[in-house]
Amino acid sequence: MYKVRNQKVVRRLSFRSFTASRTRNMVAILAIALTTILFTTLFTVIISLNYTSQQQTMRMVGGYSHGGFKYLTFEQVEQLSKHPLVKEFGYSVMLAMPDKEPFTKRQVEMRYGTDTAAKMYFCNPTTGRMPREKKEIAMDTAVLDLLGVPYKVGEEITLPYTFEGKAVVDTFTLSGYWESDPVARASEVWLSKEYVLEKLDGYNPSLDNNMFGTWSLDIMFANSKHIEKSLQTIAQDNGYTIDDSSTDNFLDYGVNWAYTSTHYENGEQMKMTIALIAGLGFIIFVGYLIIYNIFGISVMNDMHFYGLLKTIGTTKRQIKRIIRYQGLMLSVIGIPIGLCFGYVLGNSFVKIMVSSLSNKTTYVTFNSWIFIGSSFFALLTVMISCSKPGKMAAKVSPIEAVRYSEGNQNSNKRMKKEKKGKHGARIYRMAIANVRRNKGKTTLVIVSLTLSLVLFNTIFSFTKGFSMDRLLDRFVISDYLLGSAKYFQANLRSDDDGVSESFIEEVESKGYTTRSGRIYQSNGIAQARFTQDELVEYCARWGGSEYVEYIKSLFASGDNEMFWYIDIYGLDDYPLEKMTLVEGDVSKIEDSDTKGIIQIVGEDDYGNPETETIIKNVGEKLIIHYVDELEYDADNNLIEKRSHDVEYTIVATMMMPNAMSTRSYGSPQFALPSNSYLKDAGNSTTMAYMLDIDDTKIKEMEEFISSYTKNVEKDMDYESKKYMEDEFSNYKNMFLLVGGGVTVVITIIGILNFVNTMITSIQTRKREFAVLQSIGMTGKQLRMMVMIEGLFYTGAALIVACIIGSIVNVVVLQSFESMLWFYQYEYSIVAIVALAPVFILLGVGLPAIVYKSMVRKSLVERMRTTD
Repeated sequence: MYKVRNQKVVRRLSFRSFTASRTRNMVAILAIALTTILFTTLFTVIISLNYTSQQQTMRMVGGYSHGGFKYLTFEQVEQLSKHPLVKEFGYSVMLAMPDKEPFTKRQVEMRYGTDTAAKMYFCNPTTGRMPREKKEIAMDTAVLDLLGVPYKVGEEITLPYTFEGKAVVDTFTLSGYWESDPVARASEVWLSKEYVLEKLDGYNPSLDNNMFGTWSLDIMFANSKHIEKSLQTIAQDNGYTIDDSSTDNFLDYGVNWAYTSTHYENGEQMKMTIALIAGLGFIIFVGYLIIYNIFGISVMNDMHFYGLLKTIGTTKRQIKRIIRYQGLMLSVIGIPIGLCFGYVLGNSFVKIMVSSLSNKTTYVTFNSWIFIGSSFFALLTVMISCSKPGKMAAKVSPIEAVRYSEGNQNSNKRMKKEKKGKHGARIYRMAIANVRRNKGKTTLVIVSLTLSLVLFNTIFSFTKGFSMDRLLDRFVISDYLLGSAKYFQANLRSDDDGVSESFIEEVESKGYTTRSGRIYQSNGIAQARFTQDELVEYCARWGGSEYVEYIKSLFASGDNEMFWYIDIYGLDDYPLEKMTLVEGDVSKIEDSDTKGIIQIVGEDDYGNPETETIIKNVGEKLIIHYVDELEYDADNNLIEKRSHDVEYTIVATMMMPNAMSTRSYGSPQFALPSNSYLKDAGNSTTMAYMLDIDDTKIKEMEEFISSYTKNVEKDMDYESKKYMEDEFSNYKNMFLLVGGGVTVVITIIGILNFVNTMITSIQTRKREFAVLQSIGMTGKQLRMMVMIEGLFYTGAALIVACIIGSIVNVVVLQSFESMLWFYQYEYSIVAIVALAPVFILLGVGLPAIVYKSMVRKSLVERMRTTD
């Protein structure tokens, strides 16, 4: 065999065949673009959500470094930073954390750090520069606001802080500043190296548990994979360990858990990979449905053309290449269109999802892998879709190709089997016979239409199951819950971070309240005596084996009991009514002889008591050690100055809604009536204030409290039933919008498939219709026949969708009731029924429109048409 250089000829034939099928090209380009939109949207959502999550977490954590070492000497910083795995590093040392006015509501860290460290902390000056001279300083706008200093480089700043237990006040010159980040938990204040080292000269870091005076080294590696392993390698290569804290060469370290790869190392990678593969496979299948159908129909229409090519010597490989070239040319046009629209749509979905789940910022990333991955999989889908039609065109012999018409392979067999009817041909029988000509094509059209119907019904039914009642029962205990901003946001309350009396008075002065009550609680004022077995069993349920060993080590030799920190509440009657009895008799709490106390257990997502958190049995005694006053000794250690013990009897175990708790875990929890709490604990800080109001005044109260917390007492905040309802509605709408957007694209693909099928089916049968008319069939009968054909496609899709939609409802959606506490299953195919008239109208109307455009030509002209 001779090799002939015919690539140019094949490409020319492919191009001319391509330009001759304009209608096919437009539909195919639209189909490829829609498929690419799906791929690009998927990649954009996954990558952008991951990037957004990382950025938000990094800002909350306080930096973007991969990890680092803490509590170092400067010599260790120099030693560790020279390791070849380290690609970039920054270091810093903390001098103090001022906690007096005006910094009682804001955590501020005074440090010296390198320029790189400042960038890693997202705290590098955007105006001005980092401190260089001894008395220069740089800070964010939040600290400037607290100090009442204007945003201007060169301003004099007087900064009070405590160092070695002594009050220090110093004056600095502002060298730079930057906009404060609302997500950040702390503000950095940068000082010069000369100033900090002078202050730390001779200072012993152990006095403050190494918080001040030790160095931190923040590291960037080549990538974020295996961060902990890389830190371990650096430590070991320099003669240190990060595994055993009891050794002299132990180094404390940290891994930035903002990076997704740190979660992959914990086993999440497989789940993410499976989800991504499932999404890609689904989109490839959806795209294949229409692109294969387009090329399949095109090959059938051009079968005579391919037969003529084979008569002049064109090989099977060349015919496949012609079809493949056409797919590539269509992809060159369709894929870029899909990339642009998909990227915009994907980022829109990300913004909707992030804003529905939180009030955090969305970070848009222009990641090249979005476009590379989308282009590759879109092109792969096109090539897969072109494969079978190419084989079909290559296999047919020249004689069969010249005589080919759609479905003729089986028509003779059917004609032999068919018997003559008594009443002649029926229109609906002819329509069904036409639909059955190509069962593969019919199946693809029905499947593509069914897919969009089932997907839409599933999303609609899923969101319909979101139960507002379950949400409110779980998260809302009253119309309003008042508290400090720190209580709701950061859980960094001190004893002074309660609800201000002025806030409560202003709210009550409106006269809208029907029920109200206080929840008292204060941090670190109480300990209770437990046995070693009680503590070990309690901590083992949530702490792990290492923590259990630590608990055991705290018991002195021979001792079986010790005091352990607890959370203790004081409850007014109204919040006490919101608790659920697990066991015991809560009425005994008011018995002065009993001196009763309530043991609190948490509730799971389904309202069941978390009995594993029970540490004492009802009827047992509990001794609580209250700390009345604390002071610092000569070594700067905190010691008790005054305290007292009270013995109680546990009269009941009750569940407390999380919304009215400290919203933290780890310590045993107990509760007393308010009068007992105030008497025994000696602390009157109101952690939260709950109230119900007149339903007709909800709008007025919402406006008042919102305005008050924004403009008057900015360190106060609140939660409301209305706010939770709005948040839940946003969450529900997010699923509808995002899922609905994807469904719309898939529905368009399904409708396109149907449109393409009907147009090509009618156009390729123009001569056949003309023959039928020539032997007496009327135009009205022909129009009725094609309308019945279209109705068969959409009707079959609706019936199949009802069956599959019901199966998905029962098998898949019903299982969510046990997985999602806020979900309440309800069987529904309402969405399919609602769309039925639209699909029926489409099935009847589209064929009628196509037929009308066909019959504009005369019967003689259509009789002369050759396929």
